[in-house]
Parts: sequence; structure tokens; C-alpha cells
Amino acid sequence: MQNTNIRGFSRRGACRQRDKPAAMVSAFFFDKGVVPNGQRRVVFQDDACVGSGATATVMRAPLPPSLRPLGTHASSSSSRISSGDAAYKLVCEGEGSERQGIRRTEVAAEKERMRMLGGRPPFLPLHVAGKGTFVRGTTRETRTCLFSRLCRLKWSSVSEREGSYHLSSITARYRRTKDARQLLGDLTVVTKAVAQMATAHDYALEEGVVCVDAFANNVMLERSWLCPDPSVPLPEACQGVRMIDLANSVCTPPTDTASPPTPPPLIGRRGARVPMTKDDLKRLRQIPTGTRWLCSPEHMLLNGGTKPSAATPDAVSEPIKEAIEDLSCELQLAGALVREGLWVGEPAVVWSLCMMIELLLRAGRSMMEGVMEFFGIDDSTVPLQDQELLMVMQWDKFWELVVDDDGRPLVAGEPDTPDGQPVCPLDGLGEGEGLPWVDDWVDIIAGIAAKGLVTKQQQRGTVADIKGALSRDLDLLSEVQKAMDEELHAGAAAEGREAAEEERDEEDMASMPRRARATSTSSSSRARGETSWRDTRGTRGSRCSSRH
Repeated sequence: MQNTNIRGFSRRGACRQRDKPAAMVSAFFFDKGVVPNGQRRVVFQDDACVGSGATATVMRAPLPPSLRPLGTHASSSSSRISSGDAAYKLVCEGEGSERQGIRRTEVAAEKERMRMLGGRPPFLPLHVAGKGTFVRGTTRETRTCLFSRLCRLKWSSVSEREGSYHLSSITARYRRTKDARQLLGDLTVVTKAVAQMATAHDYALEEGVVCVDAFANNVMLERSWLCPDPSVPLPEACQGVRMIDLANSVCTPPTDTASPPTPPPLIGRRGARVPMTKDDLKRLRQIPTGTRWLCSPEHMLLNGGTKPSAATPDAVSEPIKEAIEDLSCELQLAGALVREGLWVGEPAVVWSLCMMIELLLRAGRSMMEGVMEFFGIDDSTVPLQDQELLMVMQWDKFWELVVDDDGRPLVAGEPDTPDGQPVCPLDGLGEGEGLPWVDDWVDIIAGIAAKGLVTKQQQRGTVADIKGALSRDLDLLSEVQKAMDEELHAGAAAEGREAAEEERDEEDMASMPRRARATSTSSSSRARGETSWRDTRGTRGSRCSSRH
């Protein structure tokens, strides 16, 4: 999301901006009793929008005076975040009774999670939540508002950072500048961003929350911790990352039992038992909805149902149904699918992190064409959600088509490119540009994805495994930077020695008699295989004479 800052008027600029429309000021009015002993009205400037989605808009404005920390004041400029600013999340009510019921459940779940977690990183604190009226111009809407204090640090969403640090952008930048040090810095930022996201999920699991929709979206990174210097360590704990949407999450231990059951060995010690019926999901405020193409196969059993649409041809629906039946049987035998619900936990988080890494390496190149080609289906006849469902549920069969033995992504099903070609933009830089460490970096990242993207949960490893591999990648980049620094210092030292030698030669020549100096200059130049200015002039003269 981009923020537009209001520029201050000046005498010189006032005339030019006179005809522009006035800034639209919007406001939210809390219902009575929501903000105790506080100001019910919150005013937003026209550049106050921090981000927006299908169900909510996040605005920035000063905290109400009753909640402002001692010694702070409202920021005088909306483009600067002060310790007295807050983020106001305005959630739409939705249309229709069913949609409104879903939104109310989501808001209730998010409030419950935020209060339970108490603002401990990587989560934000919740100050007040309640209904009210959002007024923008002549429109009035009933919305629910949750607001949290912002901090002075500069945060950006993962989706915002994606443009500059997309691997295709990084590669194009290197090919344009040939600056290996900048390339190293760019890959360091990417590695640190993924490492901090893994750390955030690790801490969330320890707090008893599985954040099922905090991968490509709903994650904020603090910019100063994304330092391009690999020797600068990551922040302690997860101080450099925040998860900003807890509506789509599941919580463990289950809140309906006094003595929670122990997760099966398949899940590990960190997992949540999620009911399979809508009524129980609503009652326990468990909302496992996530981005479909990032969800694990077992998560698909919870993510809005797994029945293909009626328009989907049998060539797609039958493999999906077959895979669902096989997976359900496996989960029942392993004790992960029981009468009370389905256990999900760290293996599902590992899958989503690894799928995000796989898509990072693919730099936006889709795998859907390969899925349809593999099953011999015209993708124009299949809804996208069913294509995604088929890809995930038949992943073990499909995987070999889209990656090589080392886990590097391959082209699959694209009309203008032969199948089996490397698809990562960084492929070719290692050998072609004399940068072997780039291949090493890709190998480590691809290895993470290859290990975690398997249907059998017990084979995926842990979040700690992902963090360990990313740490090794940062160590690799740090060693490369150290070698670059040593080479730079060695070059500077050599230049210094050469300059010192030239200076000594000049001093020696200055101390010689004039005739000896000329003889020494001519001799030394010939000894170096050079031609003095006098010799050159004489040679040119003799050549001219011979022509005449």
C-alpha cells in the first residue's frame, strides 16, 4: 500500500494548488460506552489510510487523549508516526445475515486473540474495540473498529517490499549495474525478511496460535532491521516483525475443554484441534481460512471445504476426491483426524513457509499451466480455486514436474518455453557471471522448499529447521562480503604501494644531476618496455623522413 503525504502550503505554492479539491476528512464515531471517559470521535485526514482489503480498512490517527502515553502529543504531521499515533482497523459489516455473522465471528476471534496475547511481539496490543459509524463525505457506514498503538519505527508490509526485492527485479538490477556488492545486499534483505517471518510464526506457535493467513499478506517488517549488510544480526526474538491480522487463526489449547488433549506425534507438541462443522467453528472462534495456494493439503480439509464446483470436469474433480479420501484415511490412522476435529499445527506452518519460498524462487511464474498439462486438461474450463485445489492435493505426483533434483523450480506447461528449463531469475548468474556464491544461495533456499513441500507431515521438518537453513544462508553471504572487503582492501593496499613507489622514484630523480636524470628516465622507461616522449618524437620524425 502506498501512503500519500499532504504537502504543506507555502505562499509560492498556494496559487497553484488553489483549484485542487479540498482534502476529504473522514471520521469514526464510537457508539456510547465503547470508549470509557474518552473521546468518541476519531478524525482521519485524506492520507491516513495505511492499507485496505476486502473486509477492512486500516487508518492512522492520533490516540485519544485518555489513552495517550504520558509526555506524548498528537503528531502535527500525518506523514510522521509518533508514539501518540494509533492504527484503527475498520471492519465492514458485510451484506446479508450470513456474511454479517461471519464478520462478527472474525472480529470476536481477533479481539479474543489480541487480548489473550497482550501485545507481546510479534503481535499488536488492543486498546479498544467496538462498533460505531464511519463517515466519509456524505456516506455513513456501520463498522467495527479495533485500534492499536503504532510505534515510531518505520514498518512496511511484505507485499510492499516485494516489488523492489522481487528476484526478477534484483537480477535485472545486477545485469544493468554489474554491482556484485549490491546483489549481495539485495539477497541479504530477502533472506532476512523470510527469516523474520519464520521467527514470527515460531513465536506465535509458542503462544498457542496458528496464524494461517500471515505469509504473503498480513505481515509487517521493520525497515531498519532489513539491513543489506549480512554481518548485522537479526533482532532478538521477533522485534522486527508484526502480524497484523489475527482473525484468520486457530488457537490451542481448545477452549472447550478443561484439560486439553495432547496433539498426536504427527503434529508435534504445537497444534490445535479444529472442529469440522460451521457451528463448532463459530462457537470456538476458530477461523482456519487462509490463502488457498499457500495452504497445506491437510489444511485444505478445513479451508472453506474441498468439494470442486459443479462446473469442474471429472478429469479434475475425480483426482481431487481420490486424494482427499486417501489423506483422510492417513490422518485418521495417525490420530490427527478424530471425531472432535482435525489437528493442525507446525507442519501446516512449515508447508506454507516453504510454498512462499518456492514462489519467491519462481519470481511470479505460475505453476497452474503445468498442473493442467500434467492432467491433460484445458485450464479455461476449470475455476482457479479448483486448479489450486488439484495442485495441492496431488502435489506428490506433480512435484517432479516443476522442480529438479536439487529443489530448483522448472518451467512447466508454459506455451512459449520448453518444459524443464530453469525458471529462477538467478539461474545462470553463478557460472555465467562468475558468482558461484549465488548458486550456493539458491541451493540452500531451494533445499528448504524441497524438504517442507511433501504431503507427509512427519517428513517436513520444523520451523527451527527453516530458521537454521536461513541462518546458514546469511553466514554464506557474510563470508562472501568478507572476501569482497579483503579483495577491496588488498587492491587499495596495492594501489598505495604503487603510489609510494612512484613517489620515491620522483624524489630520487629530483635529487639526481640533470644529465643523469635524463639517462635514468630513458633507461628505466625502456626497461619497463615503454617509450619515452623524446624517443617517440624521434621515431615519428625518422618515419616521416623515410617517406620523403
